[in-house]
Amino acid sequence: MRTQQMNRGIGIALLVACATWVAGASLEAFQKAKPEDFSGTWQLNESASTNPGGPPAEAPREGGTGRSSGADSGGSSRSGGGSSRSGGGGQAAGGGDAGFSPEEKARTLAELKLMQAVPQKLTIQATAKDFNLTYEGGGSQAAVTFPNTEGKKAKITAVPAFEKLRIESKVQWSSGMFKRELTTPDSLTVNEEYTLSADGKQLTVVLTAKSGMMRIPEAKNPPITRVYDRQ
Repeated sequence: MRTQQMNRGIGIALLVACATWVAGASLEAFQKAKPEDFSGTWQLNESASTNPGGPPAEAPREGGTGRSSGADSGGSSRSGGGSSRSGGGGQAAGGGDAGFSPEEKARTLAELKLMQAVPQKLTIQATAKDFNLTYEGGGSQAAVTFPNTEGKKAKITAVPAFEKLRIESKVQWSSGMFKRELTTPDSLTVNEEYTLSADGKQLTVVLTAKSGMMRIPEAKNPPITRVYDRQ
């Protein structure tokens, strides 16, 4: 009996050791990912993603028609929370919605919806100096080059809708991850984090958003994770 218990304990210890080694190897591979490793063509894997296109369509109301709050294809980014959860757009310090007009709130939600739009296909050309993204979806295509600004903001002029809204970006590489931050004059901030799987066959894009001026309703910003398969 004692021998069986010892053997069982040794087996469990070996399993834990193997799991730890695999996790450590995956983390090391992730951290060693280089910008050029991201280059290639990527196709959205909807079944492996979570809310890839943003909020799902709202259910029809009694006596009315359903209204969709989902995003159209072709853009990028993600919303993040309307309460106190991490990455969310909770109440801003000093009063939250105070002084933010209904028009400003509506404009912020419209900007968020635009940046939640999901590209079905991504083509990436990446170097240590810049990150070139070509978005495809909904019958449209847009190419944007993001220089590695190392914490400094730069205006986006390649996408007319972004340029019209005066959206600025800030990008950087960090431990094998490409990070992009988009900000609007209405204090909306959308963050994207691009990471590769250990084998380099999948690209994961996690989007979070917050507003410094208003509460973003939970229904408008569910967790968004997009998984792309290398083509």
